[in-house]
Amino acid sequence: MQPSTWPATSSTLANRASEPRSNSKRLPWLIFIALWIALLGFGLCARFRYETTEGAAARAPALFPSGSTLPDVDARARVLMFVHPECPCTLASLREFERLLTKTTTARATLVVAETLDRPWSETDAAAIAKRIPRLAIFHDVDGVEARRFGARTSGQVVMYDAHGALRFSGGITGSRGHVGDNVGVQTLARALAEEDPRAHRAAVFGCPIEDEVP
Repeated sequence: MQPSTWPATSSTLANRASEPRSNSKRLPWLIFIALWIALLGFGLCARFRYETTEGAAARAPALFPSGSTLPDVDARARVLMFVHPECPCTLASLREFERLLTKTTTARATLVVAETLDRPWSETDAAAIAKRIPRLAIFHDVDGVEARRFGARTSGQVVMYDAHGALRFSGGITGSRGHVGDNVGVQTLARALAEEDPRAHRAAVFGCPIEDEVP
């Protein structure tokens, strides 16, 4: 015996008729969500690529240049950091610089600041951090003469010369743009300052170009 077939009621027919209409209403939202996820993924990838892209490495001379006009210091090791005052990535480099120099008394440090017309150096966030760093001399590099003398091309570039004027370190001291935290560069510089390794070492530097316009 075949089961009886009940005729469709008016409410059942109405529900069936509304299903395509409901799907058509959901489709634009599904497309919007898919596009939003795709754009979010693209943005995250672009940001990661930006943060991990190295800046141009310095062509630092093997011996401390005799013609340098940087302030004279005693016979201890010399550490120089070259910065563009408006580079946001450099704030992390300065915080690492502060942490490192607070732990050592074996070096004299100089911050070589690129001259700009944007605003006075004293009003920048970088200057506020620099004021806290012990034994740090500030040198305003007019026309970028010293940056070119030491081959510095990226804000946050650090070079370290030992008491005999020999290059022992050239590179950055952050793991990526604007990232604060332990990294290979700062570890290598700390070993060089402790005279644990007489060889010259290099590390990637992350920051804005010193001579170009920065964001």
